[in-house]
Amino acid sequence: MSLMWIHTPLSDKSPARSALAVLLLLIYGFIVVLPVLAAFLISPIEYSPGLIYLLGQVLALTAVPVLALQPVLSARLKIADRVFGLDRIYRFHKIMAQVAGVFILIHPILLAAGSGNWPLLFSLEQKWYILTGKAALFLAVILIISSLFHKAMKLGYEKWRWSHNLLALLILPGIVIHSLWAGVHLKNPALFSIWILLLAIALLAYLYHKLIGPIVRKKRAFRVDAVHRESHSVYTVEMTARKAAGKTRSFEHLPGQFQFLTFYRGRGLPVEEHPFTISSSPRELDRHGSTIKESGDFTSTIGLTRPSDRVAVQAPFGRFSYVLHPDEKEFVFIAGGIGITPLMSMLRHMRDTGRTCRVLLLYGNKTERDMVFREELERMQARGTPGLKVVHVLEQAGTRWPGETGLITPELVRRKTSGRPQDWAYYVCGPSAMMKIIIPALRELGVSSRRIHSERFSL
Repeated sequence: MSLMWIHTPLSDKSPARSALAVLLLLIYGFIVVLPVLAAFLISPIEYSPGLIYLLGQVLALTAVPVLALQPVLSARLKIADRVFGLDRIYRFHKIMAQVAGVFILIHPILLAAGSGNWPLLFSLEQKWYILTGKAALFLAVILIISSLFHKAMKLGYEKWRWSHNLLALLILPGIVIHSLWAGVHLKNPALFSIWILLLAIALLAYLYHKLIGPIVRKKRAFRVDAVHRESHSVYTVEMTARKAAGKTRSFEHLPGQFQFLTFYRGRGLPVEEHPFTISSSPRELDRHGSTIKESGDFTSTIGLTRPSDRVAVQAPFGRFSYVLHPDEKEFVFIAGGIGITPLMSMLRHMRDTGRTCRVLLLYGNKTERDMVFREELERMQARGTPGLKVVHVLEQAGTRWPGETGLITPELVRRKTSGRPQDWAYYVCGPSAMMKIIIPALRELGVSSRRIHSERFSL
């Protein structure tokens, strides 16, 4: 089996994708319900004083495998990405964390209600393993709140990620320790073994993702070849892999995919990992690049990156690519700001492969100086491969601006597609506020959900 088969996403209509998706979901579901099935096969209801108490036990037996699988979901497994796309996996990861948190929160309430032991909830005069469970529950509540509201709390991405990882590292062992001593069902060796296996799976996934992977990638770090200024606040960083057999060769990827980059630049500059779109064409086999906007604490330093700096690369990821939908022939690309980068990768791939398909690019920016790739887009439009038409839309246009103004609206889409918006395939990338408006609006225009593609990483 070739490595490219493992890394390359499957077409939406591929039978192999459907089969793998079903298989992975079944495996996930089986692991989640396995402790409940094992508990009632080994030692059914005689341990439970009533239905309410029984439900409390079931919630606990379900929450632990969900939590144990959270590090697996966040480990960026290639097989899962090529089937679902990493953005969908991360959203599922977030939802399941909330589900597990609710189960853990309700668990002691049901136990107290079912047994009539209400001091279980409030009293600190409990056995040590009960207090351990309460501490884990308290940390879980903090984790959920910080995950949901870290932006409102003005908690920076790196600080939030660090606290998220630390809390996760404390919560799962705390819950497992609590359950091993407090859980009646876990006195059975078979179920005890399942519990330990779940903890081992979580630990191995965590170590692979947070320790082993970063060490390996740092040893195989790419080298920054060039840094190009694209606008007043946007830079393209080009990088090359180490030489192998006397040649330098970057990895293979699809147009529109993204990568995780960790820059090792020295000079007191931060070392943080962030996802960035691969903006270069897949046909550039000797090097690849990402186009990055100064928009946060880390990215504000991107212009200080220099040739010969090292950068650890984990890639490629994502299913946001037109090549995964070979039945689509006419495209509307809708970009907001730096959201142009995956669409630019697709356009460059179309150019390099001689595609003559029709592409309408609606590109929104605040001002004229915020436009990226303007000259290259003009050259591409004049060349005719692909058959590109670029429509710039400025939110704050000067009096001399001859083009479209305001925001990208459904009316603009309808007008530029000659009143037939449902005949095109749409690829949308930009700020979350723009996507929340545009995607529902496209559906209202009669565009099938299957012909609307986007990728979101608002965590």
